[in-house]
Parts: sequence; C-alpha cells; structure tokens
Amino acid sequence: MSGMQPLRRAHRKSRDGCKNCKRRRVKCGEEKPACMNCINFSIHCDFSTGGHVAGSSSGPSEPSTMDTTAPRKRGRPRKEWTSPEATPTSTSTENDVRSTTLSSTPTDLGTLSPTAATTGPSDPTAPAPLNVADIELLHHYTTTTWRGLGPQPLWQTEVISIGIPHPYVLHFILAFSALHLAHLNPSKRRHYSILADQHFSSGLQKVTLVLPNANEENAQALYVSALMVCYCTFANGPNRGDFLVFSERGKTVWLPLLGGVKSIMETFGPAVIFHGPLAHMDVSGDESTYESTATKEKWPTLEWEQPFDALRELVETTPLQDPALRDAYLRSLANLRACFEATFGRASDGTYTGKPEDSVIFSWLYKLEEDFVQGLQAREPVALVVVVYFALLMKIYEGRWYLRGWVEHIMTRVQAGLGEELREWIRWPVEMCEVVGRADD
Repeated sequence: MSGMQPLRRAHRKSRDGCKNCKRRRVKCGEEKPACMNCINFSIHCDFSTGGHVAGSSSGPSEPSTMDTTAPRKRGRPRKEWTSPEATPTSTSTENDVRSTTLSSTPTDLGTLSPTAATTGPSDPTAPAPLNVADIELLHHYTTTTWRGLGPQPLWQTEVISIGIPHPYVLHFILAFSALHLAHLNPSKRRHYSILADQHFSSGLQKVTLVLPNANEENAQALYVSALMVCYCTFANGPNRGDFLVFSERGKTVWLPLLGGVKSIMETFGPAVIFHGPLAHMDVSGDESTYESTATKEKWPTLEWEQPFDALRELVETTPLQDPALRDAYLRSLANLRACFEATFGRASDGTYTGKPEDSVIFSWLYKLEEDFVQGLQAREPVALVVVVYFALLMKIYEGRWYLRGWVEHIMTRVQAGLGEELREWIRWPVEMCEVVGRADD
C-alpha cells in the first residue's frame, strides 16, 4: 500500500464558455451579460441575448453551426466572425447589444445611429443612410427659395448654420422649400405638400418644447424659427376657414409661437438676438425721419392719410361688443398706420417719422395684441375692417410667391361678414387693391 501513488484530483473542464471564445480556443471568463473577451474586442457575446444554454459539465457540448468551419488559431477575432446565433436580428436583441457595448465604452449617445452598435465604426462598408428628398429640398432652398426672403448670405447660408445645432430651424427651412417646389411644380404638388407638412409639424413640435427653456444660446434660433413659421404659413396658402390672423376653427397655430418669441425679444433684447449672423436683420433704431419705401422704389403715390383718419374715428365711436377692447383696437390701428406711413410716406415729402422697423410690414403681425385677436375671433366688425386695411398692405408685396391668394381670401370673408353700413368703410382698401393689381399686370 505504501508504494501506491496518491490519487490525482479530477479536473472538471468547463464547457460553458461563449461561442466566440470556444472558436478562438481561449478561456472564457463566463462573465454575464457578456464575457470580458468579447467586450475587449467589441464583438457580440451570445451571453447577452440569452442564446447560450449551459450544458452538463461532464457531457458533450452542443454542436453549433460554426463547428463545421476550419479550425482557427488563437488570437484576435476576425471581422467576418458572425453567425445566426451571434448576429442580432430583432429589436430586443439590438437593444441588448447596445446596452452591453455602451456600458463598457464611453460614447456620446447623441452621435449613435440605430445601427451604430451592431455595425461598429470600424466597418467602412456599412451602408450610410441618405435622405435624397431632404437633400433636394435643401439644394432648392440654397439655390432658389432664399431669394424671396432677404439678403445673401444671411438667408442663403447663415440661417442654415444656425439650424445645425437647432434642428427645428432646419425643419422650417425645408418645409418652406417644399412649399416653393409645390408652387413651381403643380404636377408634383401633392408630393411636396406632404413633405412640407411633415417638416413643419416636426419643427413645430420641437420648438414648442424648447420655448419654455429659452436662453441666450438658443434665442437666435427661436427668432429665426418664428420668422420661418410666418413664411410657411403664408406659403401654405389660404385654407377654408383660415384668415391668417383669425380662424373659424379657433386660434391659428402660428400666433402663439409668435407671442412666445415676442417674449424672448423682451427678455433678452436686440443685443442678444441681432448679433453675429443676424446683425443685418436688426431694424431697431431711434425714432427719426426716414425715406419711405415708395420713394426708394419709385412707386406711385397713394393717398392713404385721409382714409386712416376716418377709420380711427370709426374705431373711436362705433359701439363694440366688448368696449374694454377698444384701446387694443386703437393701438393695433396706430401700429398699422405707422406701417403705411413707412411704406408710402407723407403726401408732402414722401418721408415718414418713426422707427426703421415700421418699414417691415409684417411687424404689424408681430405687434398684435391678444385682445385684438380675441376681437377678430368674436367677429367684431371694427376689428375686421382693420384687417382689410392690412390686406391692402399685403397686396403691395403680392409679387412674392408666398403671399399670393391671401388678399382676396381675406377680403371676401370680411365683406361677407359685414353689414351694408360697415361695408362702406372697406370700399377704399378694396378699390386700391384693384388699382395695385392692375399696376402689377
């Protein structure tokens, strides 16, 4: 007995390693949800999908589809090592892969595409997504559409630069471009209108979420967005029951956004909004005497002062459904008069006394008060008459494609809603619209 050798302790070899380690013939640490070998080489570990089934420690291992391949030497796994068991094929599997990979690798989540974790940055042959429709819209905007908005390079390229870190701006730009293409291509109008709706809705959803968190970093983007929402609203054309500043179905979609941006301007001031790329957009300035737009452009004179004096008297004396709104109507009329004076000038010398911003006719929309809009929604006749005078101002600029159709649409609706007596008060702007229309022809 003393000459007998001591019994050797039995060694039970584990066969529970992952398939990648088995194929590489290296020891698997069997860590869950993914072994460290797979994590270190950034490859998919079948532990993470629950695909690994532990076998008996003493029984034979389950055959795999990869067992039929030629034996590999130990070392770094090859890129082409994928198998039905190791390749994610479902949404749940892709989520498992991302959770495993990202937990071990510091990565900016904002830069990941839905396929980044499965294809990996080391695979240059992976297909890259390309949205040709959006590229077409952006190309059309930068070559054509921007010309109807303002000076180069502000509207051609710089607003796009503003939109890169603030995608809602880009959505509105692409929506406006799609509406322009719909205008130019009647046979494809439905196609481009759908694209415009999609981008406008996306932009509106995103910017509505950002507005409550306005700050100096996004103030410019929000301001440009408000302008683009206005342009898109014009370009979309008049719809039944929609009259730009009021609607038969409640408030218009874009006015609340305009009010939010007005609040931003009051909070941060022109110094924050109008600097850098938007410096040329600054029309603020002291009240002084300036040359009118009509004088600069050599337009025919328009005798507008007497009709406005009469309109003010009407607003001051006409009984109202809600007398508390009279002051709001008078302020809106005063703002509109300032726009008319900056556009046509005084009859005496063609100049106007006011601020440079008065020469921007859409500044009247920007300054609209909630009480005035409330009167329009209530179909207050006096407020409707004021809107017709604004429609005349729009008629002057109807050569711009995105304004066409609005003037007649608004005037037809207002005329139908006024009694015979008040229709006399819109005779002058209606007649002037016809004169301006003939001059354009």
